[in-house]
Amino acid sequence: MRRAFTLIEVLVVIAVIAILAAIVFPVFATARESARRTSCASNLRQLGMATQLYVQDYDGHYFQHDWQNPQYWFGRVNGSTVDRSQGLLYPYLKNGEVQKCPSFTGGFEYDGATAGYGYNYGYLTQNWGTPGVSEAQITRAANCIVFGDAALYKFWISPPAVHEAFGLFPPSVTLQWNSPTSQFRHNGQTNVIFADGHVKSLPPRVLSTDPPLVRAHLHHLDRTDDEFFTGR
Repeated sequence: MRRAFTLIEVLVVIAVIAILAAIVFPVFATARESARRTSCASNLRQLGMATQLYVQDYDGHYFQHDWQNPQYWFGRVNGSTVDRSQGLLYPYLKNGEVQKCPSFTGGFEYDGATAGYGYNYGYLTQNWGTPGVSEAQITRAANCIVFGDAALYKFWISPPAVHEAFGLFPPSVTLQWNSPTSQFRHNGQTNVIFADGHVKSLPPRVLSTDPPLVRAHLHHLDRTDDEFFTGR
């Protein structure tokens, strides 16, 4: 005599599977994002080492960020395209993919050349077209971010959306503009690398209140620049 499943038994099994999936899938998503955060940290270490090599080769100065000169740390800008091989850090990287965070999902502003990372040019550069600051000017290297997870929410385009950013703006600027560039995309954390070469995952100190920024995980590292940006 064959025994078959009843409809009630089938429904119970389906319900159990659905409950288990609801429990397990978020765990898998968290684990996958943790792996991406580790990969991102590796990218930042390589960017940090490339920066240190650049500083050694240029008399102890960081690289400039010049609107007039289309050559930046990430490549040479030509209209809507970017030649990564012409970037100031490329001779030390030889790999443009290192400039991409695996968790970045925004739109490309610079042809994907800065897909996820921003440079602390507000404190590491001096005047447009001149060399960056001397490393001797950074007295607290462990408190001076060089690169970090960055993005920019463009309210002024249609439709508004998250795009890649070339820089990581300090709190004194982002709080004034109310448009932070630090993106906490790794399970609520943001990866940064400091001038002394160490990488750290940081939580936000000041949360955004605008719903689009909250959804985009764009918040503020702090209320002042001293702890994470100036190094002075």
